[in-house]
Amino acid sequence: MTNKKTNKSKILTLIRGLTMCIALMLGIVFASPTSTVYAADETQIDTLGVAFRKVEVGNTLDAAFDFENATTKTLKVPAGANYTVTLTYVHKVKDGQKIKLWEKDDASLPWSRVETQFVEQNVAYRIRVRFKTNDGYKLIRNAAQLRSNMQVLGAELGKGKDIEIWDSAGMNSISTIVDMDFLITKGMTYIGNMQTVYPEIGKAKTGTIGTEGVDTGFFISGAPAPYTYQAKIAPIGTEIQTSNVFDKSNCYYQITAVNSMDYGTMYITATAADGKTCDIPVRIAAVSGGHEHTWSDFGKIDFEYHGYRKCTDPACPGVAPAFDKGSQYAVHEFVGGCTEKCTKCGNLDNPNAKHNLKFVVETSATCIDGGMKAHYTCEGCGKFFDEDKNETTEEALKTPISPYYGHNFGFWVEEEYATCQTPGRKGHKHCSICDKDYDASNKEITDLVIPINPDGHELGALIAEIPATCKDTGVKEHRDCNLCGKHCDPITKKEIADLSIPTTNDHTFGGWTDEVAPTTTEFGTKGHKDCTVCGRHFDNNGNEITELRIAKIGTHNVVINGESKFYAHGESITVTANDPAEGKVFKGWQDASGEIVSAEKSYTFEVTDERVLTAVYGDKAPSGGTADGENTADDEFTADSENPPVPDKNDGLSGGAIAGIAVGSAAVAGLGGFSVFWFAIRKKSFADLIAAIKALFAKKK
Repeated sequence: MTNKKTNKSKILTLIRGLTMCIALMLGIVFASPTSTVYAADETQIDTLGVAFRKVEVGNTLDAAFDFENATTKTLKVPAGANYTVTLTYVHKVKDGQKIKLWEKDDASLPWSRVETQFVEQNVAYRIRVRFKTNDGYKLIRNAAQLRSNMQVLGAELGKGKDIEIWDSAGMNSISTIVDMDFLITKGMTYIGNMQTVYPEIGKAKTGTIGTEGVDTGFFISGAPAPYTYQAKIAPIGTEIQTSNVFDKSNCYYQITAVNSMDYGTMYITATAADGKTCDIPVRIAAVSGGHEHTWSDFGKIDFEYHGYRKCTDPACPGVAPAFDKGSQYAVHEFVGGCTEKCTKCGNLDNPNAKHNLKFVVETSATCIDGGMKAHYTCEGCGKFFDEDKNETTEEALKTPISPYYGHNFGFWVEEEYATCQTPGRKGHKHCSICDKDYDASNKEITDLVIPINPDGHELGALIAEIPATCKDTGVKEHRDCNLCGKHCDPITKKEIADLSIPTTNDHTFGGWTDEVAPTTTEFGTKGHKDCTVCGRHFDNNGNEITELRIAKIGTHNVVINGESKFYAHGESITVTANDPAEGKVFKGWQDASGEIVSAEKSYTFEVTDERVLTAVYGDKAPSGGTADGENTADDEFTADSENPPVPDKNDGLSGGAIAGIAVGSAAVAGLGGFSVFWFAIRKKSFADLIAAIKALFAKKK
């Protein structure tokens, strides 16, 4: 009995020790950075909010932003929020083209571009903001849930409303920062990227029209899916298909060119379920027939068809209508079936002409307009007919202005001048009979509004110029507007977009330092003089010297990606380029003359002279190659915001490596803890451990 109790005690001790080991290992693993469990002193945030203001067409775009701090471009957030929101860029999409207005870190795009940008109809404004948590707080790792929980203060959120949340542009690995994109649209009928199609005779060209920044290829304001599509102006052989996938309407087209044609624009008409329409432009490149056509004589000319010519080559589908180049068959077009002449060629009477008459009620004469007798008009040809349906003229139906109804003007309303902030109103008088406005000469005024005068500033005190030096930029003389705060020219009152005066080349030189010749063991120093203001180095002719050192005898200066190093003559060097960022490809190593000396990422060469090497990259095309020259500055977003650089492979550990380290560390710590418990606290030997394990397995048997 005593022996059994002893064995049982040993087994229980062993189990307790192993339990402590496992608990310790689990604690280390779950505390590692790869776990989704947050620290006890950190709080998760699953709902975000930001303030925007309502804007209408004609308002300045900056009116849409409700800033907590206008200088730092920090937007207001809900009371008690544990995060800040900062504006990072503002772009617009117009006629299928993306145009940069302002970016936080681009000095060439000042905020004044947003202040002077008036909200336009049929233009989309894309806005990116950055949410950053306060210390002790983290965002949930579900960007889609953050978008769905988004709250907007001061404006209505949703498609076709004041502002629409479009996308999450990325979240950092530690979930403290997330970028969100918003979209402002007013009366949108179409937005999208203008495409160019290159048809070939007899070869089908297919494509898809879609739009970045909205949930449909075409956005017809307030119109529901599905959409249908029809070619409006297109080459022969154009086929239009419709596909509605997950509430997204996209137009798929196929073009097979039959004739030679000049460069132009094709239009595809999109029609929504409620009947609303818009025309979508697609550029069509010039199409060549592939050979010199030999045309036949004119074909028949009769009531049904225009005359046309055809290429005499039986294998060529080329057809050249004499009058209508856009139609293979050149059919006459009689509007409404009642016109006497073809609308295209003006030839041949239509024997089936029938008028489609519509009754028009009498219009009484007023003090400014004559009236019209009751009559009929043909909806096809536009001719006039009297009440007995006899053909007449518009002039015969007109009734003159009646003097009896002369104008009855009220008091004169004085002009209100426009400023840089508020529109004005023209001086006028109002007729109570015709309900129209007139100037002092009795000429009608259709629009009383005097637009905001961008130069109508109310200037404050003069701010004197601060001259520039060779080190510091200066500040231009200016006066600030008391109304809008903009900087203005003191004389012309026109806005000064940039107050800075570039640095000068007027250096103040100290004494001359003679050249020190290099040796085989020591660098030399070039002869130079230093500017006492900016501290830069210059030669005797005033040219700046960026590298004062002279290579040791037997060595050469090599500049790699802007970093200057010295190498021995004949030394073999291997340079390796960093991996390209997402959406970029490595183009090669470029020397000081701009020539590509190697297209390999790793380039090995022998040092024989001084040289400059720079790793260059280009945009990745859809096919996988580079797209240099394909996109303009207004046709793409910046690399910093859309294509963040990919870290170098050697810059850190992968997630798998980190997890492996965490598990290994946990195992080592657990075994160490058990060893302390068994050998130090229990004061047992290794033989005791073996015996306890054997006893455990013996008991199981």
